[in-house]
Parts: sequence; C-alpha cells; structure tokens
Amino acid sequence: MKQPTRINRLLELDVAALIREIGRLEDLVEQLVWSNQEILDYLEEDGSDAESNHALVEAWEENLVTIETQKERTAE
Repeated sequence: MKQPTRINRLLELDVAALIREIGRLEDLVEQLVWSNQEILDYLEEDGSDAESNHALVEAWEENLVTIETQKERTAE
C-alpha cells in the first residue's frame, strides 16, 4: 500500500486499511530500531573513529529521523 501523506488521504481509507498501515509502520520502526542497535554494536566493537565509519554513522542518523517521522505518523 502506498503511504498516505495527507490527512484527507487517511480519511479515505477504511478502518481495516488504517490498522494494516499502522501495523506496517510499527514493523518498520521496529526494524529500524533493531538496525540502529546493530550499527551501534558494530561501531563499539570496531573501535575505529566515526570518520572511518561515516556511511554507518550517516545511516544511523537517517534511521533516527525516519523512526521519529514514522512514530509521529502512527501517533496521530
């Protein structure tokens, strides 16, 4: 299902579709939280500086933004 981005799009969905969408977003958040923990664990074990792991740090930061965005969407 495409992600509804506006309230009027949400109002067009039936209750069952909304429940599925909320579940999908909650699963997404759970996966991102798990992924971020894996990244943090790796960075701690690796012991190298953030500069040498720039791509991982950037992915972790992007995940944080997405997690917050999706949590806001499911809380509305």
